[in-house]
Order: sequence, then C-alpha cells, then structure tokens
Amino acid sequence: MITPKEYLMGRATVDTLPAKKLYNMADLLCRVNYVLTLLGVKIDEADVVVSGYRTPAINSSAGGATASGHLDCTAIDIKDPGHHKYDVLARNGIILKEHGLYMEHKAYTVGKTPGKSEWLHLDTKPRVNTIFIPYAGPVKS
Repeated sequence: MITPKEYLMGRATVDTLPAKKLYNMADLLCRVNYVLTLLGVKIDEADVVVSGYRTPAINSSAGGATASGHLDCTAIDIKDPGHHKYDVLARNGIILKEHGLYMEHKAYTVGKTPGKSEWLHLDTKPRVNTIFIPYAGPVKS
C-alpha cells in the first residue's frame, strides 16, 4: 500500500500540508491503492513512488506542467519497468474510470533512456479518455 509518507517524499508532512491538498492526497491514495489491489497489481516493492507531491520548484525542474496534479496532490507516478502495471490497468480501463482515475499513455512515461525509468502516471483530473495523451510534445521512441 502506498502511504502518505511515501507520497509526500519528505517534501511536506501531514501536519504542514494545507487541508485541501491533504484531502486530495487521501482521496488519490485511496483510489490508487484500491484499484491496484483490486486488479492484483503488486505495489509492495521498495521505493514504488517515483513522484508524488511536488513543490513548484521541484515541479519546474522535473519539467511538469504549470497546472500539474502533483502540485495539488491529485497525481502520482509509480515505478513500472516494462510497463507491466500499465498493461494490466489498460486492459481494465473501465475499472479506472469507475473509480475516477486517469492514466497517462505509456508512450510518454519512458524516460530519456529507452527501456529505463518507466513509470505509471495516475491522477484524478477528469478527462474524456481514461488513457490520455499529456500536454507535452512528441511521443518518445
């Protein structure tokens, strides 16, 4: 299970997080943990959170959107080498949508080195498609 401590990554504490962000984080983690468990996706690996809460400075240095869900605790990136978690969730997209989760298309979560640094991005921002193409530039190959 992904905990608030893992999500906050030492960038804030539950005591210092504004109430709205605290609510958003609790809502996101409940949805993510439930859906991953429901689908049998293993989330008990060490250091599973690649990016949780981000301050504006961290978000900027990560190349995040100015309105990134990481800023308001409505988005999470989870390690996913080989995109195995992504594939399970993509096959069960209706479950994601039913639980108010949206997933960034895996072509945008491969990192700079082919086959390395793959992650799964989930958030609660409602969209037309459960699996979405981000604001960013061209697909990485």
